[in-house]
Order: sequence, then structure tokens, then C-alpha cells
Amino acid sequence: MDPAKYSILNCASIDFEYLHTNSTTHEFLFGAIAELVDNARDAKADTLHIDYGGGQLSFLDDGCGMDKKEVESVISFGYSAKRMDPEMVGQYGNGLKSAAMRIGKDLLVLTKKEGLLTCMLISRSFLEDNNLKKVIVPTPSFLDDGTAYYETVDEMEKHTLETSVIYKYSPFASQQELLVQFRRIRGENGTLVICYNLRRIEGGKFEMDFETDPFDVRLTGHIPHREEERNSLRAYLAVLYANPRMRVFLRGEKVDTKRVLSTLYKPRMYKYQARNLKACAEKELQDCQKKVVECKCF
Repeated sequence: MDPAKYSILNCASIDFEYLHTNSTTHEFLFGAIAELVDNARDAKADTLHIDYGGGQLSFLDDGCGMDKKEVESVISFGYSAKRMDPEMVGQYGNGLKSAAMRIGKDLLVLTKKEGLLTCMLISRSFLEDNNLKKVIVPTPSFLDDGTAYYETVDEMEKHTLETSVIYKYSPFASQQELLVQFRRIRGENGTLVICYNLRRIEGGKFEMDFETDPFDVRLTGHIPHREEERNSLRAYLAVLYANPRMRVFLRGEKVDTKRVLSTLYKPRMYKYQARNLKACAEKELQDCQKKVVECKCF
């Protein structure tokens, strides 16, 4: 298809190369997975299910979900409605995209809120196949009964193009298959994140080991004498939060969380406020300017 035809679809505020660059912020794979867990926690989810099957790693939560406008806002890399809430972990809004691109090559988000079902596809496979430099992101919506949702003739054309891309580049080749996935969101609200075309290491093996333990996800290149939290996702999730208020099920079995602070001897608390990138850059500039002045004095 002529790439120009995709101009009617939503476009992210970054280019294709940034998708990979952005994913490199997560050197440790479990850290990327933690970003997706954070999103569910910040959405006030009571329960999160992490499952693997058919080459897909999925994250299903019963949180507040997103409407169409909120989904389209996610496309703006760096945007987050959570930015002003210091109690939320994912303040900067970049975690979903950077984490998903670290885990796999393609991402499909299915979310439900107030009777509206909305998809979002961020697919490097789609962008590469069509030689697209801009990040085109299909975001079609359906009513709860499966009827396509649009308000104008132009939006109908856009919806048709968006769904055709999703049926070709996602694991679900038809509207019926896609709606089956939406039915996994059993409550009135919730979100299902599916990462696929998972990253592989040398030799063609998945970076994640799904075979050794059917109730865990382990790193393929695990080191036997290293801390178990660095080898096992179940062990990592068990100590992820100081206040583990959300139930997490990994491959069908509940994660037994640990309150690490209660095991410490003579604990102390120090308040640390992370600075944003702009503040860090300004501080670095001031330090450089100071050094320049000092050099001129000699």
C-alpha cells in the first residue's frame, strides 16, 4: 500500500528510530516488565494477570481503563495524565512504550472504559514493512456489542484502514478474533497489554525462558549463583513494592509478595525527589559554566 495513505492515521510525536533508542533505557528486562506492572498499579487495579502463550506476553488488569481520547494521548511520547500525582510511579508517561519495545518488537493495547473498546497498535514490523519514518499508530474503537465506533464518513474510512493494519500485523486476523481478546476484560473497565515478536538472543532463543518453570518467567541466560530476583520474574515481583497493595498472578499462580521494609533492622527513611531531565540538564550546564569561569581565572 502507498505509505501516503497512512497519513490519515494518528502519528506519534517521534520518528521510527526513536522507538529502539527509547527501549534502551531498560538494560534489565525485568525492569521493563516492572514499568507495565506500574501502569496497572497506577490505574488503581486490584488484580493483574501476567500470562504467556502463543509467543505473546500479556498483562491484564482490572484498573480504570482508558477512553479513546486518553489512548490517543498516550501516543504523544512523554505525555502522562499522572504527571501531577506524586503518589504514582509512572509519572513521566514514557514507560508503556519504552518497556514494550524492550520486551518485544510489537505492542497491542486493548482497553475498555464506559462501554467503549479501544485498540492501540505500535508495531515496528508494520513500520519497517512499509518503510515508514513516522510512527503511525492505529487506534480504532468499538462499542461494547462489537459495532465499529465512528462519527463521520472520514472517521469510517480511518477506522477501516486502522483495523486492516491491526488484522495484518497483530496476532488477531479478524474482528471476531480481536473481540475475543476484549472479552478477557471481564469488568466494566480494564486494560490488556500484549507484547509479541518477543526479543531473542544469540542462537534464536527467547530472552525469557518460559519452559523451565510453567509458573514463572526466567531469564534464558540466568546466572545460578546470582540473586534469584535477577533470574526469576516471580522472585522479582515479590519484592518490587514497599507497599504491595495489588494482587499479581504470574502464569495463573499468585505471587507471594514480601514487605521488605518489615524485615530490615533499624530502618531509616530519607525523602528523595527525583529531578526531571530538564533540571538535570540545567544543573549540568551551570556546572560547566562554572568550570569555564574557573579556567579563565588561571
